Amino acid sequence: MAILNISRDYGSNPSIVRMVTDDSYATMTAAGYLTAQQANIEALNVGAFEWRANDVILASYTGDATTLFTVSADFTALADFENRSFGALTAVWAGGGTSNAFAAAGLAATDIVVAGITASQNSVAVTKVVPTTDVLTVTFSADPGTGTRLYWIALRG
Repeated sequence: MAILNISRDYGSNPSIVRMVTDDSYATMTAAGYLTAQQANIEALNVGAFEWRANDVILASYTGDATTLFTVSADFTALADFENRSFGALTAVWAGGGTSNAFAAAGLAATDIVVAGITASQNSVAVTKVVPTTDVLTVTFSADPGTGTRLYWIALRG
């Protein structure tokens, strides 16, 4: 069993590392998992892979399961976020600008937020997310247009 795909989303902090593996959850969270997979990760990456202390790993593994992980301080193992995430929501917006404040009950200014577009009329990207109390302000690279659907998850900082 092995890591089948690994990639980093650059340009934001924390970074999201997307990983696909045919390993089980138990194998992935065992001590030394990343060390054991190092040669495979380097082959997939065509060179060294740089782990960062604040990486959030979105992993798909055996049984079509998906979980968020963090990387250990010594970059040798993965740890489940457990109950550190407080919500994952979908918001819909009609477009008409490059920024929108979405209602986000329970959100705090200190939360770490990861957001992505699941549907939009125009080809755009999320360029910035700013959490404040009960509001998530999202800036897009251009007007996303009508029917914009945004998925986000907040991690308690």
